[in-house]
Amino acid sequence: MRRFATLLSAPAALLAVCLGGCVPGSRAPDTETPPQPGFPVRATIATDHAGVPHITARDQASLFYALGYVEGRDRLWQLQYWRAISEGRSSEFVGNDGLQSDGFFRAMGLVARCDRAWAGLPAESVLRRRARAFTAGLNAYIAEVRAGRRPLPREFRLTGTRPGPWRESTTLQLLFLQGVNLDLSTAAAGRDSWAKANGVAAVRRRWALCADDLQYVTLPSPAAGGAARVARGAAGGRAAAEAAGGDRSDAADGDTGPVARRMAALRLWGPGASNEFAVGGSRTVSGKPLLANDAHLEHLTPSQWYAVALEVPDTLVAAGFTVPGIPLVVSGRNRDAAWGVTALGADVSAVTAESLSADGKSALHAGRWERIREVKLDLSYRLGPFRFPLFWVKARIAPHGVLLSEDRKARRALALDWYPLRDHEFRTGSLEPERATSAQAAVDAFGGIPTPTLNLVAADRAGHLAYRTVGWVPGQQRPRSPLPEPGWEPASEWAAPIPADSMPAGTDPATGYFVNCNNRPAGPEYPYALSDFYMDYRALRVDELLRAAAPLDVRGLQRVQLDVASPQWRRFAPRFLEAVAGEKLSEEAGRARMALAAYDGRPDSMTLAPVIFRTWYAETRGRFGPVSMDGFLDAVLDGRAGPAGPGDSTSGPAFSRLMAGTLERAVKRLHRTLGPLGMNWAWGRAHRAHFEHALEKRDPKLAPPDVWVAGDNQSVNVGTMPLSKLPRVSAGPSMRHISDLAQDSTVLLVIPPGNSGDPASPHFADHLEAWARGRYMPVRLGRLPAHEVESVVELDLPRR
Repeated sequence: MRRFATLLSAPAALLAVCLGGCVPGSRAPDTETPPQPGFPVRATIATDHAGVPHITARDQASLFYALGYVEGRDRLWQLQYWRAISEGRSSEFVGNDGLQSDGFFRAMGLVARCDRAWAGLPAESVLRRRARAFTAGLNAYIAEVRAGRRPLPREFRLTGTRPGPWRESTTLQLLFLQGVNLDLSTAAAGRDSWAKANGVAAVRRRWALCADDLQYVTLPSPAAGGAARVARGAAGGRAAAEAAGGDRSDAADGDTGPVARRMAALRLWGPGASNEFAVGGSRTVSGKPLLANDAHLEHLTPSQWYAVALEVPDTLVAAGFTVPGIPLVVSGRNRDAAWGVTALGADVSAVTAESLSADGKSALHAGRWERIREVKLDLSYRLGPFRFPLFWVKARIAPHGVLLSEDRKARRALALDWYPLRDHEFRTGSLEPERATSAQAAVDAFGGIPTPTLNLVAADRAGHLAYRTVGWVPGQQRPRSPLPEPGWEPASEWAAPIPADSMPAGTDPATGYFVNCNNRPAGPEYPYALSDFYMDYRALRVDELLRAAAPLDVRGLQRVQLDVASPQWRRFAPRFLEAVAGEKLSEEAGRARMALAAYDGRPDSMTLAPVIFRTWYAETRGRFGPVSMDGFLDAVLDGRAGPAGPGDSTSGPAFSRLMAGTLERAVKRLHRTLGPLGMNWAWGRAHRAHFEHALEKRDPKLAPPDVWVAGDNQSVNVGTMPLSKLPRVSAGPSMRHISDLAQDSTVLLVIPPGNSGDPASPHFADHLEAWARGRYMPVRLGRLPAHEVESVVELDLPRR
């Protein structure tokens, strides 16, 4: 198998000396002088005691100039690193570990795609105007750093780099980078490998069982009398969570093939999952709507979000979260409306099987052979102060995208095709949710975003709720296969995008609330096969809690958002235990079984059972291969699945021995990682969130201390603990937001570990304990009173 980018070992790099010489030193720092803004700037940045900057400006140009300036102050390393990832230059910052990522992004041509889209935007579009002002402000701060008037962040000193000037179009690059993270999938490649060993029929049989398992829909079906469910077997679309990683961490090993390993090396910030729900006034104490949003991403330092409050008197007042580098409040509120966002995870990427010519230089497409393009990646391997060019490493690009793997003997290859790279017409819409006066206007403000694909939920003070999905999604009439599509067949080609006004949307549901937790947007009446979907546990649990609750207030909404009940425990633990009830186990596994049998399922930091169950569950899923989501496990335990694998039985003594074997493996894994069975296995000690920094191996102080968190992989309050990182919780709520539309003065936010990316700042990790304990920071809309101000920066620049 050939790979388009190979992460070389040190010996191979030494070979490069003989083959191609060396390039001394690192890339020279960019010395371009940042341009002056070209417009007068007058703004005040008052930072509160939670580290949230409150920007008050004379006009929107000044406002977003100040936002660029203050994001430079708090997130300069992160901004430069993200830009480098999108441009295929991350190895300049993280060394040779970034070569896989760099090769991938250079092969994709992401920068060229964004430049083309940027060039087509009207000069006075909202996105251009905001990016122009933001870039000027960020470059002003960068100029101060380069001149020595502001400190150079520690990461630049560690890597021997300096921040370079920002481009306006980088805003679009970072937007597309979010799309890569949330929507790109190579899961079909892993299933392809499994199918070769186990048969295509086995994959399709399992896939159907998993598809039947996804029932919850956000938009109530008229045919179902308003119920937010679809019948088993009527789900449509593709089944599983693997595409954007929502349930990927539950497997012990999952797909560990070469394609999966390469994608894992991209160093992005998935897996992506989130919760959002808006409750109408008929279900609240105040008679006004409430809205909650928490986005689930990899635990990283700095955060993938930036909390800010914005004000232009008589024009705009808002507070919430931006994505660093993108001047837009993605989740937040203003005086009249609140909005939140989750990943739709639409079916916008495809792994396609390509038929190769005998010489491997062409692929069969639309009935004729098309030449495979070879692209030099211009990568280099660093060894000490030297760089060695990897001139032989190239990308091969077939009609359906970059080749991920090739089997020349079988004349077959796998290509990755990502829909946003197609040159569809690019319109950005209003992109001004901060000025929305209604729930409908808030969700419509995101209507022009091409990527990532998103679910938007909003509420307003008039009592209305709105839901909308956005992004470029192909109008497929049939679900795509769980396996790679044959690239030589016409059916493998993308359809035209679904018209924006035909994407799932709705207002003021009869239930009195909208819930979306990455679940299916609409039922079987929807004409397009939209997406891979996550497990719907969180949506079902939120729906259950909202239906059961008395009229809700903010505290009630917090209890829903922080719920840690484990739906997988409730579904599987009794049957797992029943399967091994008569089995003879090792002494330690027998004690683990006793701990599980005595547990009542209620979260308790000092019990051992949750850690044992999570590990046993994951080992069991890993034993059954890459298509083993919970619908399949359910069928296995019920005897509906047929053989779980070659030579396996899903009934009788043989299956009991299989389940006993996965329990023994789980106990051995825990013993190796945590020591002998004892209090080190307790949930409160073995389930700790770690916020990773890309450079923490060089300087451990760049990452904050680990902290215990309560939720598990599928609870509403998610705490994802993949076995490869045991006992660290690697993903969960990357922020939380609650808005009460009964008042217009504050929004509740928390952003772990803190709002600053500077380890020397008091706001580097000051939200971490509050986040772990389920507390929120009230952030004021509008000007801060003097006693709430921690520091002030005044920006007053005349027109030049």
